[in-house]
Amino acid sequence: MYTKNSAAEIFQENERLKQELQMQKNNNLKLIEEIFGNQKSHKAVENGIVHSKINVRPVIRIPKIEDENKKIFEPAKREISKKPEKTLVEEMYNEKFPQEETVTTKSKRKGVRSYVFALVMIFGVTFNIAYINAVGSSYKSTIDTQIQMITDTKNLVLKQDGEIQKGRNEVSDLRKQVLTLSDTVSDITVAQKSNADTLNGLSKSKTLGYYLITGTDKHDLNYVKNVLSSWKPLMEYKEHKYDCSNMSAHLEWYLESNGIKADMVMGQPKWAKSIHAWVYAYGTFGKIAIETTQKKLIYMSGPFWISVDPSYYDSKNITATYASISDVPENLSTEFDWNHLLQK
Repeated sequence: MYTKNSAAEIFQENERLKQELQMQKNNNLKLIEEIFGNQKSHKAVENGIVHSKINVRPVIRIPKIEDENKKIFEPAKREISKKPEKTLVEEMYNEKFPQEETVTTKSKRKGVRSYVFALVMIFGVTFNIAYINAVGSSYKSTIDTQIQMITDTKNLVLKQDGEIQKGRNEVSDLRKQVLTLSDTVSDITVAQKSNADTLNGLSKSKTLGYYLITGTDKHDLNYVKNVLSSWKPLMEYKEHKYDCSNMSAHLEWYLESNGIKADMVMGQPKWAKSIHAWVYAYGTFGKIAIETTQKKLIYMSGPFWISVDPSYYDSKNITATYASISDVPENLSTEFDWNHLLQK
């Protein structure tokens, strides 16, 4: 790529070489005219070769000047031809004789620079203001979000404080209820112990009416457990004297006398080889079987750590149920009699 300065220099060099080549061409023409004559010299020069009339002389080949000029100056010509001649001349003239700027031109240029500078400053200030507004709006949105989060957290804490206070009040009420129940249980325990001592020490003369009170099914399972734990058999198990039937009749009387509805049951659980006797106790829980020989509750179902045996509840295994001692047949009265032990 040629620059403005290089194009001007090439143009000047081209003109100088043209002049030198033209001078050389003129000198060659003069020399040929002297040797061959004016007519043939032009033709010979045009064809690029000259035939001498004198046989002794060799043939002289003169290169075409236009071809050499074309090879040397064609790139410069193409570059120069891109610009108008007047413009190129003016550029060359301005380069050779630079013109000084007038006061008016300097003033105009200065004014344009000031105007551009003012525009740049205005654009910069406007951009900065827009940027500051955008950043400020973003910060404001973030701060508003954080304030809302703090407010929600505060409300949640206040709500939880209220729930905690409510829970404290409920715990306080439960403590009071537990203390009241504890006092009630203590009273019941004392009463049961007193009743157990009284009932276990009764003689036949004190049980002519047999049941002291009539049992009901209004008690819960804990009450039944407490009464069962306070029951004391008259003696250790002894077949045909104080066995399962005697012990069941005794426990049935003891439960009824403590206000618990109870029945004597005869049947054959899956483990028994012959007829066996046990007791049903009734309450808010329904009914529960009691194995009198072992003094423990037998559940129909439940986890492995409790005594479970559904055969105590299967009607196929039950032969008779007696609500009171008066319901026992006469042929079995001696089997269920336990009062004779009190006479000794």
